[in-house]
Amino acid sequence: MVNRGATEVWRIFNLTGETHPMHFHLVNVQVLSRQPFNVPTFDGVPQFTDKPHLPDANELGWKETVRMNPGECTTIIARFDLPKVPYDESADRRARVRLTLSSPRARRIMT
Repeated sequence: MVNRGATEVWRIFNLTGETHPMHFHLVNVQVLSRQPFNVPTFDGVPQFTDKPHLPDANELGWKETVRMNPGECTTIIARFDLPKVPYDESADRRARVRLTLSSPRARRIMT
């Protein structure tokens, strides 16, 4: 369980032979680094085969989906600015209606 407002760093290991897009729900992440590791010997403790490298230029910034390359450990940082639960959709809708009805055009139509 992650607390609202928390910032966490995760390492995700792709043990497959294919690139996999990883989508994060309700949170955006940034790629901090990628580092190749020895997949056949992976037992939960990685044996890295090279130094970490920075993300590509098109990966900079906050993302919802991140590419996980085969045989790589992708290190991400996530900031959990989660919405308040339960989300009160009716309060949000009422606020939009009040805003709409307070516009000059709406007042002309309603009168």
